[in-house]
Parts: sequence; C-alpha cells; structure tokens
Amino acid sequence: MATATVSLARDSLTCPICLELLSEPVTLPCGHSFCRPCIGRHWEVQQRGAGGCSCPSCRRSFEPRPWLGTSTLLAQIVRGLAQGSPPAAAAGPGDVPCDSCPRQQPLKAERSCLQCLASYCRGHLQPHRQSPAFRHHRLAPPLRDLGLRRCPAHGKPLESYCRTERRCLCWVCALRDHRDHQVSTVEEEAARRQKLIMQRKRELEEHLQSTANEIGKWIQNIDCIKESTQRVKGDTLAKFSELIGAVEAAQREVVGLIERERQAELNRAERVRKELEQKWTELRQEKVRLEALSQIDDSIAISQEYLDFNDIAENPASPPLTTSLDAKLGKVERAVSRLSALIKDHVQTAWTKNLENIGSADAEETSLTPSVSAALQEEPLLPETRSREDLLQYGCQLSLDPSTVQKELYLSDDNQRVTNIYPRSEDYEHCPERFDVCSQVLCREPLSAGQFYWEVELNDGDAMIGITHAQIRRKGSDNCCILGRNPFSWCVEFWYNNVSAWHNNEETRLQVGRYGRIGVCLNCPAGTLTFYGVTEQMALIHQFCASFTEPMHPAFWVYCDTTLNICQCP
Repeated sequence: MATATVSLARDSLTCPICLELLSEPVTLPCGHSFCRPCIGRHWEVQQRGAGGCSCPSCRRSFEPRPWLGTSTLLAQIVRGLAQGSPPAAAAGPGDVPCDSCPRQQPLKAERSCLQCLASYCRGHLQPHRQSPAFRHHRLAPPLRDLGLRRCPAHGKPLESYCRTERRCLCWVCALRDHRDHQVSTVEEEAARRQKLIMQRKRELEEHLQSTANEIGKWIQNIDCIKESTQRVKGDTLAKFSELIGAVEAAQREVVGLIERERQAELNRAERVRKELEQKWTELRQEKVRLEALSQIDDSIAISQEYLDFNDIAENPASPPLTTSLDAKLGKVERAVSRLSALIKDHVQTAWTKNLENIGSADAEETSLTPSVSAALQEEPLLPETRSREDLLQYGCQLSLDPSTVQKELYLSDDNQRVTNIYPRSEDYEHCPERFDVCSQVLCREPLSAGQFYWEVELNDGDAMIGITHAQIRRKGSDNCCILGRNPFSWCVEFWYNNVSAWHNNEETRLQVGRYGRIGVCLNCPAGTLTFYGVTEQMALIHQFCASFTEPMHPAFWVYCDTTLNICQCP
C-alpha cells in the first residue's frame, strides 16, 4: 500500500515536460506546475519561433512572459518524496541500463540526457537535478537510440537541423559544411513541425467533417434511390396490372362472345337435326305401309287403302349448313388481330423511346463510334431560314436500299415509297445489311464532302427522318440500331402530336407543328444538318451541328400504318 501511495504521489509531482520529479518547481497562472529549467527552455524555443508564451498542458497564452517564483511547498514535498522513494531496480532484459553504473550490475535507467547522450539511474541522475551546471541539459524518458543522436564524424550531439538537406547535424558540421544552408536548432525545427502537424490535424478534421457530411448526403441519396425505385416499381406493376386486367377483360368478353355465338349455332343445328330426324321417321313409316300394300292382290282393297295415303310432297330443302357464324368469327378474329398489333406496336415503340438502355451504353456502341463529334453540350443557334429555291440547287436523287429494309416494311414506286404493313411481313431474303427488328430502311446513296438537300412526304402516320453512318448495327433492338439513340446518327421524330430531335440518346422536344413535306439539308463543310417544314415560307424545324467526316446515309424509321415517300427534287 505504501508503495502504491508513493507511486501515485510521484505521478502527481512529475513535470509534464521532462517527466521527472519537479526540480525548482514553479506554478503558472493557469495552475499547472513545471520545473523552472524545463518551462524556461520551452518558452525560449517558443519566442525564437516568433510565438508567445503558453502553458504546455492547457495551451493558455501569457502576455507578457510572467515572472515565476519557486514554489517552496512543492519543493519540500518533492524532497520528502525523493528521500522516501523505493530503491532503484536492476536493469532487466527489456530495460535501458544506466551508463554510469558498473557494467556487471547496472541499474535501470530512469532518464536519458539529450546533452550528455547517456542514460542514468536515479542515483546518478541527482547531479542533473541538483547542480546548476546541468540545468540546461534536457532529460527524456530512457532511450535506446542515443548512439544515433551523436554525429558519427565528430561525436557531438545532433543539435542542429539542415532544412536544405533535411537532416540533423552537430554544431561542427553546421559551421563547416552547411554555412550556406538553412540551418536551425532541432528544437526550432520541432516547433515548426509541431505547427505543421497541428495545421495538418485541423485540415484533417475539416476533411473528416466534410467527408462525414458527404457520407450523410450519400446515405440520404441511397435511401432516396431505394424509396423512388420502390415507388416507381410499385406504380409500374400497378399500371401493368391494369393493362393486363384490361387485356384479360377484353379476352373474357371476346371468349364470351364466341361461346354465345357457338351455343346459338349449336342450338340451331340441334333443332334442325331433330326436325330432320322426325321427318325421316315419318317417311320410313310411310314406306313400310307402302311395302305392305304392294303385297296385296285384292284390287278393291288396294284402291281403298291407297286413299288413306297422302300425296308425297317434294322433299323440302333443308336449311343451309353454312351460317353467318364464319363471318362473325372472322370479324372477331380480325378485330383481335388489329388490337393485338396495335398494343404490341405501341408497347414496343414506348419501350424503344423511353425505357430501353437507360443505363450505360453497350460496349459495342463504343467500338462502332465513327469519327464524328459527340452530342452538343448546348443548343446551337438556329440560322436564318433559307428559301426553297436556294436549297433545291443542292437537291440529290435518293432511293431506298432493298438490302436494308426490315421485313415489316414494303417498298414500292421504284424504291421511292416505304409503308409499314404490320402485322403482315414481306418474305425478304436473308441479308447481313438488313434490319431484323427495327422498322428502318437506309438510302442506297452515301453522302459526303459536300452539301445535299432532299425532301420526303409523310402521311398522317409517324416516322423518324434522319441520317446515319453506314456502321449502324442491323441486328437487335438496342440503341446501336435505332436512329438518334447513338453517337453516329441524327434524326427528327414525328410521334402523334410531338416532334423531337434525337442524337446520342438525348431528346430535345421541339415546339413546332406537323408538316406534310419535310426538307433535309446536310452541309458537310459547315458541319450542319438542318430540317425544314416545306411550306411557302420554309419553316425551320431544327438544326444539328457536328463534324460529318464519314459518308452518311439518309435513314428512316417508319411506324405502323405509315407511308413515307421520297420526293424527287426538280
């Protein structure tokens, strides 16, 4: 118990700087106590670094530097504690031995002197604590690397620091070899590094706080993503459930109609069958009576019996076997086919326009990208409208390429007209250039290194009119195959009452009306693709700006029940 009490008292009376019992104890205005030599050296280092005087424990600043008197009471307590201290222990395998003790039985060192570069036990440390000659020596906890703190060339303590070469020096090296370098004391460099450490610590705390705030934002973002996707998923499933319910209701209605017509025709056929069977029975009985009468030889009996027979009327024609059921069922079948085609076409179109490939583009899309510019970062300024006569001087003759037309598109008028005939399809031969899913067709003529103008007529249906690089993919239905949904095609889409410009899967809604004839001008040298509504005044629809360095092909996506015609410019 006494040993524990002494140990506790020593910890309470230890200098926070040298970690030894207080020597010439002084108390600062803030209440913390230090050795007079320790606090004096600490303030001298601070003042050389253009800093004020502060407490090493609580960082409280003092201006001006306070006068410090020795605390007599603390000094008496420390002396009494030193006299009652337990004897020093011998140095063990893991301890730092005292350099002043005999090598055979060294005691455990309590402190190391950074000036003497030696370690001392409690007894040999007394001169450093009591003699004024050692008051400027710095004491530290026992160190094993004291040999590394001595200059290998001169055997002097490493008290200086060369900022130029970034290494510690003795005073001889500093005077001889580092006169032109930035040299300071180790304490000054440590103070400077301490300021940098504190500054870096504050920066790290700011970064930690900023990062924590960002983490909080991303956590909220994740929650928002989960919530929004769950909500959209629920709404989508509800909409599809409504759609499926409507289709199932229509299915039940059609099936019920077919069953009602079936039952009506079966009832009619059953009634006619029973009437014919009754007639057959009556005729057979008449035949049996006639056969019996034909066997009688009595003339009078024959004459009297025959009078009972009715004249055989002509066999009435039976009701026709064919009824109006076939015509009714044919109408139902055609109506269901048209409804199915309409629903599938609208669903496929909506998916193609708004849902497919919302995420990152397919890797193959990158490999097919031609040497044209990417999507415009901002909308270009539209030029002044040109006259039709000015544009017609660049008119070119185009024809649709049969090797690219999709099977639901029908070409006519010497490949100048294309019609979507879905749900029917043409039996085109297999061709690698043919679109297999997308309802598209390209023109045969490539356009490059010049200015070109052409016009197309569009009925009341819907279509996409544009241009594309020849490398557009023909198989599949992803963005690499669809006009305007990739970096190598541009188009204007007419869909119901909406008109949109498409490039690189980015849609720009246009506030323009529908036109029966559309004019397209490709100016390769100027890098523009302009769409016009062909009227008396030539209305400007939209203009793309890009670098068209590769041959481009006019291209069209034709929606269901739509006919598009290429006009021959005069």
